[in-house]
Amino acid sequence: MTEISSSHLPLRLSIDYGGAFDDVDVHQHEVRFCVVGAPDSQVIATVKSDPIIPPRVLRYRERGKFDLPLALLDEIIVISFSQLIQDMIQNEGAIDAVDIANGAEWLKQELSPRDAVIAISALSRWDRPRENIR
Repeated sequence: MTEISSSHLPLRLSIDYGGAFDDVDVHQHEVRFCVVGAPDSQVIATVKSDPIIPPRVLRYRERGKFDLPLALLDEIIVISFSQLIQDMIQNEGAIDAVDIANGAEWLKQELSPRDAVIAISALSRWDRPRENIR
C-alpha cells in the first residue's frame, strides 16, 4: 500500500470491454474514471472503438460532480480508454482496471497544458489527502 499526497491525484480507470479481447471489429465499451476514494467523482461513459476511426464517446451514464467542459471530459475518457487498452494488450487481456497513482502527472502528459490545468483543478477538489491505493 502506498500513501499518496493530495498533489498526486490518484485515479482509477476501468473498463467493461464490449466483446472478445482479440476481436478487432467495432465495439462499444463502458469506461469508468474516478478519483480514488471519491465516489461522486465517477464518470461512466460508453466509448465506441473501431480499427479505422479513433475512439469516441457515444454517451454518458454518469458525468461525475465536477465542472468540466464536455469536450474535455470526452478527451479524458478517450485517453482513459487508450490507457486501459494499452495495459490490456500488455497483459493479454487479463486486466480491466488501472490505478494511476500520479494522475496529475499523467494528465499533464496526455492533455494540452491548458486542458491539463483545467482538468487537474476540477478533479483536485475530490482528492483525499493520505488516500491509499490498494
